[in-house]
Amino acid sequence: MRWLATMAIIFFLYSLAGWAFECVYCSVSERRFINRGFLNGPYCPIYGAGGLLGALAFSPSLLGAAAPAVLGSPAVVFVAGSLLCCALEYAVSAALEAIYHARWWDYSERFLNLHGRVCLAGGLLFGAASLAVVYGAQPLLVGSLAGLPDAPVIALGVAVGVVMIGDLVVTHVGLLGFRRKVDAYCEQLTRRAQEAYAQTLGPDTPLAQRLAQARETRVGVAYARLRDALPPVPGPVAVEDLIASFASALNAQERRVTAAFPNLQVRVTSLSAIRDRVGERIDQLIRR
Repeated sequence: MRWLATMAIIFFLYSLAGWAFECVYCSVSERRFINRGFLNGPYCPIYGAGGLLGALAFSPSLLGAAAPAVLGSPAVVFVAGSLLCCALEYAVSAALEAIYHARWWDYSERFLNLHGRVCLAGGLLFGAASLAVVYGAQPLLVGSLAGLPDAPVIALGVAVGVVMIGDLVVTHVGLLGFRRKVDAYCEQLTRRAQEAYAQTLGPDTPLAQRLAQARETRVGVAYARLRDALPPVPGPVAVEDLIASFASALNAQERRVTAAFPNLQVRVTSLSAIRDRVGERIDQLIRR
C-alpha cells in the first residue's frame, strides 16, 4: 500500500511540474495567461505517466529505493526516453481525437513531425526530461518520501489519487456532449461547403460560363482570364455565424478545455471530399 501511495504522490508531482511547464510555455507563446491542462486541477497526467514510465524503464530500483541503478548510458536514457514519451504522446493524441472528434494539439507545422501528433523538438525535450527524472528527480523524491512514516504517505497518496480520478470523471462527464456538438458543427460546415459548391460550379453558374468562354481561347490566355475573371466566393461559405453558435453552445467545462487548448482543431473530414470534387469539376470545365 505504501509503495502505491508513493507512486501516486510522485505521479502527481510530475503531473504538477508538467502543468506548470505547459502554462509557462503556452502563455509566453500566446502572450496571455493560459491555464493549461485537460483536467480541472493544476496537473497534466501525461507528464506523470511519462515520468513514471521513464523511471520504470531505465531505473526500476528507483521505484522502491533511492539508490539509482540506471539501465544503460545517459545517451541510451536520452534516446529511449524520447521515443517512449513520444509514443505516449502520440497514443494520447489519437485517443482524445477518437473520443471527442477534435485534435487538442497539432505539430503539423513543426520540423520533423509525425502526423502532427509528435515532433522532433518535443522528442528532444522528452529526452532531456528523462535524464532529469532518472538521475535527479526520482532519486530525490523516493529518498524524501522514504524518510516519512507510513500513515501520512498513504493518506496523501490516497488523497491525490481520489482527487485526480474524480477530476477525470468530472471532466469526461462534462465533455460528453462535446463530441455531439463538434459533429453538429461539422455537419453544418459541410452543408455550407456543399451549397457553395453548387452555387459556384453548377452547370449554369457564372463561373461555369466564364470557364466555357476561357477554354475557347489559347491555353495561356485562357489561364490568365481564368485567374482574372473568377468571381469572389459567394456568401454561403462564410462560417463566422457557425463558429459563434458553436461557441455559445458550449458548457462551462467545454469552454474551460477549449480555452486551455487555443490551437484545438476540429477535423471536418467530409470537406476533403468536397475539395476533391471542386478540383475535378474545375478540371472538367477547363478541359471539356
